[in-house]
Amino acid sequence: MADWLYGSPEKMNPNRLEKGQVLILFVLGLSALLGIIGLAIDGAHVLADRRQAQNTVDAAALSAAIARTYNQNYRDAAVNEIKKNGYSLGTDSLVEVNRPPSDGPYSCNTRPDCSTFIQVKLTTTINTFFASVVGVNTLTNQVSAVAQALKSTQEPFYGGSAVIALSPTTCQALDFSSNGHTLIDNSGVFDNSNCDNKQENNPQKAFYSVGNGDVETQYIKVVGGAYFDPKQFNLDVPLVTGAFQLPDIKDAYTLPSPMCGGAGGVDPQNPSVATPGYFPDFPPDGVTSMEPGIYCVDSLKIHNHLVGGNILFVLSGGVRMNHNAYISLKGRTQGEFKGLLMYMLPSHDQQITIDGNIASEIQGLILAPRSQVTIAGTGKAGKFIGQIIGDTVVFSGNNDIFIKYDETAVYWPYTNPRVELVH
Repeated sequence: MADWLYGSPEKMNPNRLEKGQVLILFVLGLSALLGIIGLAIDGAHVLADRRQAQNTVDAAALSAAIARTYNQNYRDAAVNEIKKNGYSLGTDSLVEVNRPPSDGPYSCNTRPDCSTFIQVKLTTTINTFFASVVGVNTLTNQVSAVAQALKSTQEPFYGGSAVIALSPTTCQALDFSSNGHTLIDNSGVFDNSNCDNKQENNPQKAFYSVGNGDVETQYIKVVGGAYFDPKQFNLDVPLVTGAFQLPDIKDAYTLPSPMCGGAGGVDPQNPSVATPGYFPDFPPDGVTSMEPGIYCVDSLKIHNHLVGGNILFVLSGGVRMNHNAYISLKGRTQGEFKGLLMYMLPSHDQQITIDGNIASEIQGLILAPRSQVTIAGTGKAGKFIGQIIGDTVVFSGNNDIFIKYDETAVYWPYTNPRVELVH
């Protein structure tokens, strides 16, 4: 009776036993499959959250940087941007705003300008739906972004190098072909060109020197390659190649915008004295001195003596200073354009040639960002006080060249405020 009611191992149907085992395996397999599907679904949810979180911290870092440039509370700006994107800060969403960054390539461990960078970190916790079946109740995302905030400041162009060749690609952008002694005092030289034919003896490089003269200065920094004889150079530090390339001058600075009030002329009481204004050619015949002011000039050719102080030439054409002329020109000493002597408009590509004699005096900034500037002589040491910025710069001729950099004697532009997402 018992055997009939319950069955015995010997009398049970083997097919029924196999079906039971398959059912158990099916249930176990189904559970594993559901767990895998759950992990996949929850994983996709986490990835979607990570994308949203990264976009959010990118926007938050930029908002913080913008606020910083306007002297506003950059921390509040970052937090508000994160909340605006749907994150209610608390146990499930944590935000961290650091200036300077607490870690990474823009921290103070690696960057001397680390205080210009703002780091935003966001940690989010996502509750799982299906993965909890296998004991995974939450998943976490951690994302970060770094933005740079540069305020507008007034400072010398590009850190105050005495001579700067701005061209980003021209070979031989900075050319020392002078046969005399060149002294650049109290500063150095920067060549922004990345030209670099890798062959050691190929002269197609950014920096080029073949003159028989010698060069003495604090430093020479070159973005690209350099072709020169080290024996001709007396530097405080070895010549540097591979320097970081400078940003375009229009992007980095607010350029000056001097205006001339009307036509220039001569003093009726003294026809040897020019008065400020516009001139197609300068100086007029017989003019040997200048009243203080701004002179807008299409062509500047100085063949005879010319003296002027507290002046500014705004140029749209070429410049030629003759070696036989006594020249004493000093830039603006006050006001908005203090320290600016010559400004070749960036829309013009013209030749500027300075060939001063032993009696010449020049003081101030010569700014010609798209033009070639050639220096063939400056006279005695201490008589050329200023800064030269051109697209390319050439030192030539047989005369000695002396340039002394004095930041109090040159024009200081305002930098453009800049905000950039860097990481």
